[in-house]
Amino acid sequence: MKHIYLFFLVSVLSIQMSYSQLPANSIAPDFTVTDINGETHNLYSYLDEGKVVILDIFAVWCGPCWSYHQAHILEDLYQEKGPNGTNEVVVLAIEGDGNTAVECITGGCASTIGDWTDGVSYPAVDSRAVADAYNLSYYPTIYAIYPNRIVNEVGQRPLEYLQEYVDNAPRASEGANPSVIRYNGLDGSLCVQSWVVAPSYFIGNMGEENITSFDYEVRLGDEVLQSDSWTGNSNTYETMVDITVTPEILSENRKYDFYFTNINGEAVEQLAYTSSVSFNLENTIAVVVNTDEDSGFDANRYQILDADGNILFYEFVDQTNRQYVNYHDLPSEGCYTFLMFDDGGDGIDGEVKVQDIAGNIIYRSTNFGSEGSSEFNVSLITNTEDLIASDNLTLTPNPATQNISLILDDTDNAIENVLVVAVDGRQYPNLNFDENSSSLDIGQIPSGVYSVLISTTNGTMVSRFVKQ
Repeated sequence: MKHIYLFFLVSVLSIQMSYSQLPANSIAPDFTVTDINGETHNLYSYLDEGKVVILDIFAVWCGPCWSYHQAHILEDLYQEKGPNGTNEVVVLAIEGDGNTAVECITGGCASTIGDWTDGVSYPAVDSRAVADAYNLSYYPTIYAIYPNRIVNEVGQRPLEYLQEYVDNAPRASEGANPSVIRYNGLDGSLCVQSWVVAPSYFIGNMGEENITSFDYEVRLGDEVLQSDSWTGNSNTYETMVDITVTPEILSENRKYDFYFTNINGEAVEQLAYTSSVSFNLENTIAVVVNTDEDSGFDANRYQILDADGNILFYEFVDQTNRQYVNYHDLPSEGCYTFLMFDDGGDGIDGEVKVQDIAGNIIYRSTNFGSEGSSEFNVSLITNTEDLIASDNLTLTPNPATQNISLILDDTDNAIENVLVVAVDGRQYPNLNFDENSSSLDIGQIPSGVYSVLISTTNGTMVSRFVKQ
């Protein structure tokens, strides 16, 4: 028997923030800063050298920041893997509060807890600009950036964790090696009758040889969905291009494969990335939570509710730095809600995921931070078996920066509701749609490729646009 489940993740926090940390596996924004000793530091220059960069974004008045600073964990890492050690790590302490003067870093003002340079040898920088570029929501925020530009929040982790994180950094290989360094799209299980999939592959140079061209194919089973070429000049660790596949409506298990077929003029058959879509779920699910050092204080916990709002399971996951794997048997077919709670308001630095008994991921969130009451839905379309043709729908301009018009050629059809969905499944249901002008305000969403699901009087349409 086929069991169908619909999951939402709602992060319910006691402190609501106006913006959130950089999403996991983001491309790190570049920056150039001058430290308090007059030395200049450029992020991408360090990454091009193959180094892992740790950003400790703190405030001079922040108690938890001071406690972690006093533990000297980042200093120990810097001594072991910095320039006096293996020379594979750069640590930058970034004072991110724009209302404090630079002399506060060395203890020269009343608001500072102490001298933040005492006992550490890595550089200290006063820069609100870096804090803004990295979407600071709370202090301290600690990011680790791999040479391939991928950034993740690691939080106030013990030394052993940071050592392992650095040791696992992807390194350049010999020769020409274009690679998928970030994938956006579905890889897991669904609970609906149809799904709009638009995989996105971010390509970077993970080889020691410059790359001037490559050809690629995206295949759905044996069918080539998309093929194209890239030309340019990419050095080691440089990013090249973000490739998004035209959306496909799936209603059965399928597998996407990304192949390089030619690199620098040489024909190859190189499988770079595989993702799968599964529509068959069992009624047993697993909730996997990797907690952080604050989980006890924050009383981390989750609930699973049925469609009527009844609490079926209520579990605490509040032991620090531990992995929980909890199995739950859901009673019947239907839709369920997964609620995650964090009383501290800073989220869990680790991972939260829900998966079926076969290991297919239903939902995953890393470093969800202060996403307060945001919904993540594994379904882009619910209660809709058939989509009507979108041939008479026009999106203009496309790409767009602020507003996009949705124009229907069919005068007997009218737009009733609009839902915008990013390629990673994040929904934007509350964007302002002006029915009089058929204009959709997309100014507040990040740049990227989006699917738009349009409910009309005659059915549901799906199309795609690019937000610049």
